Amino acid sequence: MSLPLPTSLETAVRALPNANWNRGFLSYNPAINAVIFELLDPSHPDWDFSYLSLYIGLDYIVNHPQYPWDMNAVWQNTFIKLKTVKDHPEFPWDWTWISSNIDLQEIIDNPNEPWDWNAVSQQPKYQYDTIQA
Repeated sequence: MSLPLPTSLETAVRALPNANWNRGFLSYNPAINAVIFELLDPSHPDWDFSYLSLYIGLDYIVNHPQYPWDMNAVWQNTFIKLKTVKDHPEFPWDWTWISSNIDLQEIIDNPNEPWDWNAVSQQPKYQYDTIQA
């Protein structure tokens, strides 16, 4: 006997978009996605963008800059290439965080970016033979 699969959050929201969903709690839910966000009125004041920014997805976020995304949260939860940062200067990128977590080759290839050299210097993942100036 096989058990039925649990209903996804997106399926429930699609079925009941006018229910009294708690957008604050949904913001903390890792199952949240852009479809749910759109179905439940992105302009509603109860969304918590600090948490929502962790889960929505970079493609949606960069294509919807009108919302108050927390770019530090986005960066911390998503592997972002420097190209994305350069393509979207409208976002307040945290260069200290970027400098601590980006691949060293990106730094070598882009020496004129506003790197935080203290953060770069503290990266334990870099081996001595990799860093040669």
